[in-house]
Amino acid sequence: MPLSSPFTRAAGTLALVLAFVSPSRASAQQPPIPPTGEPPPPEARAQEEAAITYQTQQAYLQAHQEEFRRQAEAEVESARNAAWQERGRKLTPPAYGTRVPRPTLSVLGTLGAVGEENGWLIGVSGLVDVRIHRWWGLSTSGSYMTVGTSQPGVPGPVLRAVTSEVSGFATLAKSGLFIDADRMMLRVGHQLAFPVGAPNVKRVYLGPYLGVGGSFAVGQLGRKTYWAFVYESKIGYRWGLGPGDDSLLQGVIVDFNVGVGLGFQ
Repeated sequence: MPLSSPFTRAAGTLALVLAFVSPSRASAQQPPIPPTGEPPPPEARAQEEAAITYQTQQAYLQAHQEEFRRQAEAEVESARNAAWQERGRKLTPPAYGTRVPRPTLSVLGTLGAVGEENGWLIGVSGLVDVRIHRWWGLSTSGSYMTVGTSQPGVPGPVLRAVTSEVSGFATLAKSGLFIDADRMMLRVGHQLAFPVGAPNVKRVYLGPYLGVGGSFAVGQLGRKTYWAFVYESKIGYRWGLGPGDDSLLQGVIVDFNVGVGLGFQ
């Protein structure tokens, strides 16, 4: 067997040296691994905390799963009961209902103040309200009244007059599937007053006014009729039209009307 040459022996020695040196260089290029029990590096800490938080939440949900299920069922049942109760309230008709258009015929007594000379008025009127829609309607009325003054030296009743009124009103009714006969209302209209037995005063007085009132059903009269308590307060101003002397009808008017009404369902 031939002996190895010096070149062959040198190559083998070099290969053996490289085999021992290469693993050391590779391990020197990698970051050191922290020993067991030490905290992770800062760049990995947030990710590890998020993972721990998620695992904790999942464990809590798993442990209380039955409790959460019962709570969700209770919430669904409560919402369902509230919806049924609201539906029942809308489907429950009022004690006294009506439809539109339906009229209300009222007889009212009137007591108020008028003019700028301590004037007063007292009278009686008939009123027809026709509710055209749930929220509004139209009215017409006529009245007979006596006007006097409390000034010293002026005798008792000094003027009588008849009036004619036309107005529109808005109702403050509650919403729902039914129309309640009871209502609060805001009225806007105008009045024409005609003096009686006073040839020297102006023949016509015009008075726009604003009124606030209500109508409350009290009892049933037959199957399609009910009677109601009606009241209203008005404020306005009258002035004379045409030739003639002024009278107590002219000036600010403030009156209160109360009476009974007959409504139709």
